[in-house]
Amino acid sequence: MPDRSASPAAESPRALFEDSLDQIDRITRAVARRFCLRPDETEDLESSVHLRFIEDDYAVLRKFSGRSSLPTYLT
Repeated sequence: MPDRSASPAAESPRALFEDSLDQIDRITRAVARRFCLRPDETEDLESSVHLRFIEDDYAVLRKFSGRSSLPTYLT
């Protein structure tokens, strides 16, 4: 049986998205703070980011090869 922990590519993009939602939201909120967004704008940004990840069958996450940490890749 292959070791799924050895490569992020072994995990389905959807599962990686679901497992990484906290990290994705934390990075999104950091960007929102950097640009002084209001709370409602931050919520809109989070929704847009989530949709962008889901678009094209999680293409952003399918491109993640694990050469860096996921938070570094996302940032």
